[in-house]
Amino acid sequence: FLLQAVQQYNPQEACRMLAKEMKDHAIVVGYTHLGERIVEYLRHTKRPYVLIDRDPTAVDDLVRMGVPVIVDNAREASTVEDAGIARARLLVLASNNIETALLVTRLARARNPQARIIVRCYQDEFVDLLGSLGATEVISSSKSAFREIEAHLAVQA
Repeated sequence: FLLQAVQQYNPQEACRMLAKEMKDHAIVVGYTHLGERIVEYLRHTKRPYVLIDRDPTAVDDLVRMGVPVIVDNAREASTVEDAGIARARLLVLASNNIETALLVTRLARARNPQARIIVRCYQDEFVDLLGSLGATEVISSSKSAFREIEAHLAVQA
């Protein structure tokens, strides 16, 4: 009943309350194009997740649907803690901001030594640093895109 009342008057707070109760879930940071695809995949495969994004307009539809979304800055320890990082199985950093990726990776690894941490990284020079901060896998956007394009280039030769 309390959650329904909060949902009616403060949907963002209700979604945050839902997020705080999650366990054995995935956390997605950044509702970017990639983040949106990851959330859709998790939803389709019925895997529990929490989404963190600081832009309320980007996640408004999800908030109105009662999805466990935290509308806040992922760089804040309290945000990641409210998302249940200590109980999460997976963290996917889909943010377009390298500083967010670095800070959240370090914070998440300190709070959960067992979680799998996957980071999308635009800048290749940060791959090793992200690994040293605790990322399980760092995926270079440019290298991934090149592998896809390379197959098409070979056809043209």
